[in-house]
Amino acid sequence: MKCASGVRVTGTLEPHIISVYLPTYLKSAYDLSASDASMRTAGFVVLAVVARPIGGWLCDRVHPADVLGIACSLAMAFAGLAAFELPLVPLGTIAFLGLAAVLGAGAGAVFALVAKLAPPDEVGAVTGLVGAAGGLGGFFPPLVMGAIYGTAGDYTGPRAPGAGRAGVRGADVRGRPAGGRRVTPGLRMRGTARTDMISGRLHGVA
Repeated sequence: MKCASGVRVTGTLEPHIISVYLPTYLKSAYDLSASDASMRTAGFVVLAVVARPIGGWLCDRVHPADVLGIACSLAMAFAGLAAFELPLVPLGTIAFLGLAAVLGAGAGAVFALVAKLAPPDEVGAVTGLVGAAGGLGGFFPPLVMGAIYGTAGDYTGPRAPGAGRAGVRGADVRGRPAGGRRVTPGLRMRGTARTDMISGRLHGVA
């Protein structure tokens, strides 16, 4: 029962986990009031929730590994923009709303990928494992951000590596859709043939 890519990526793409720390970040970085930060966080969460089924819808038309890879790459771009603490209106807002959209869509793609990769009789167990691992792993970045801000008085340290990790995840998922063996662009497979190949690998290592 192997879905390593899904387990590793879900912690990066859980927008509800980011929203736990977002009000604190907005108050510290942009000097917003508690009510203003909470309202902006609510908008972030709503957009992420709406984007999740859109990510699943895209996965019905494009392979989930491609959707997930693009989502991670866009998350890197938006996180890099947010790292500069640009004025909240308009660039900062664009960065955070962009993050909400791609993180939500990416989270939806993760579970679509699980449905394609996991053996049919183990989809429920794998989905629970991926969700639990992603939820647990996703709580560490806010802890790190809080610790660094408490020590250095600035968020620059944790944010830039976070953007880099998102980009690495995107490249990893798009180039290695399953199992651990990287697939070169010339050998990438599409549609049913690709899914059958991945399923065979999963059964071989289960």
